[in-house]
Amino acid sequence: MLMTVEAAIADLKESFTDLDARTLYLEGKVKEFTVAHATVGDRLDAIEDRILQHELKLTDVEDRSRRNNIQLRGVPEEVEIKDLESYMRGLFLTILPDIPPEMLLLDRIHRLARPQHLPTSTPRDVQLRLHYYQGE
Repeated sequence: MLMTVEAAIADLKESFTDLDARTLYLEGKVKEFTVAHATVGDRLDAIEDRILQHELKLTDVEDRSRRNNIQLRGVPEEVEIKDLESYMRGLFLTILPDIPPEMLLLDRIHRLARPQHLPTSTPRDVQLRLHYYQGE
């Protein structure tokens, strides 16, 4: 019976040693995962900062590209889209007679959507972009 108790104690010691080794291994893995998680978190924060910077730059570029746009109110709805360019050239030549007509090249011209709060009788705004714009 003494041998059986000693054998049981030896088995328990072996089990505890094995359990200790497995616990150390798992603790090491947890430490590796913790470091890797912290690294991923730091990189994610850096990527989010870069995305935010790029979004701000993109917004700035979009805003700057709109600087050359001219928005006009009160252009009658009777002026059809296909006639808007000639209508606007005539308007500019009336307002600014000293500008040569070839300088009134338009990159684009279109009507904007009507805001919901305006009545349908109010003409939609016209937005255009001059090709030969000279800014500040």
